Amino acid sequence: MNVIVYYMKKDFDTQKVLRFFKERRVKVQEIDATRAPLTVNMLKNIQRAAGDVVNRDSAAFRESPARYSDSEERLLESAAQNNRMLRFPIVRNGNQAVIGFKPDVFEKWLI
Repeated sequence: MNVIVYYMKKDFDTQKVLRFFKERRVKVQEIDATRAPLTVNMLKNIQRAAGDVVNRDSAAFRESPARYSDSEERLLESAAQNNRMLRFPIVRNGNQAVIGFKPDVFEKWLI
């Protein structure tokens, strides 16, 4: 099992995700999105697996000119340049991905 957690800052949900896997002795790779930004291709793969990755309620999204675009590609390009537009934490296990703390999904991964 190769679990990767992308986070912007260690908020409460990120801490819960890391604690969940630590309690079950699962090795987790932590990636701070401010130091290693996500690429457009990574965002496409995550969006395919987990749904919409863009936080449309964020201030960064409201300030972005990409919010007026109907192109999903352009929106993901803008989000890749400004990670504050994304929803975090993003948890990946191979091709599967989840946004936020979803213990029921994590349990299925452990089986």
